[in-house]
Amino acid sequence: MAHIEILQKAYKLIPLTARQLKYLMVLHTVYYQQQQMHSRRRMRVDDRIVNIHQPIVRPIVSGKKKRRYFGSKLQVTIVAGYTFIDHFS
Repeated sequence: MAHIEILQKAYKLIPLTARQLKYLMVLHTVYYQQQQMHSRRRMRVDDRIVNIHQPIVRPIVSGKKKRRYFGSKLQVTIVAGYTFIDHFS
């Protein structure tokens, strides 16, 4: 992050697209959240960003109480070397 800030200071105008600026803002937030978790020695932060491309998406806890996991369920078929997604949830 420090290297990016040094590069930004070298330019009068920021040579980034709107999309790149959005990613940069999200990365700053992720970095801040990670810093907070490390300094407080905790594994949890409110409104934690888990996906840089979709920062508003929150994971849904699935599974039994003993075995929790995050993520999507996917049913895939492979035919003649091609992969087809049959079901995605």
